[in-house]
Amino acid sequence: MFIGVNVTFFPMHFLGLAGMPRRISDYNEAYWTFNWVATIGSFVSLISMFYFIYIIFDMLYSKILRVFNEEDDENVFWTLYSDFSYEYSFIDTIVEEKN
Repeated sequence: MFIGVNVTFFPMHFLGLAGMPRRISDYNEAYWTFNWVATIGSFVSLISMFYFIYIIFDMLYSKILRVFNEEDDENVFWTLYSDFSYEYSFIDTIVEEKN
């Protein structure tokens, strides 16, 4: 989708610099190539949007609700070591200074 949007709107910048007026139904033949590139980009955006909607519906119909399950100990998150007491030890010193 990113490529389609950029291919659609980037040539329009050059069309504006070349002097093509906006919102016209018939354009000069000198602007044909940039308009064709913008049309191809809009079709790429349309196809990628349909593919995105297909992915969403496929996920909903296949009952995939979550990527990570909290009860599963095999997740990467739970295999990492992190000492939270070290990371948040400055909070205890702030609370002790206020008392």
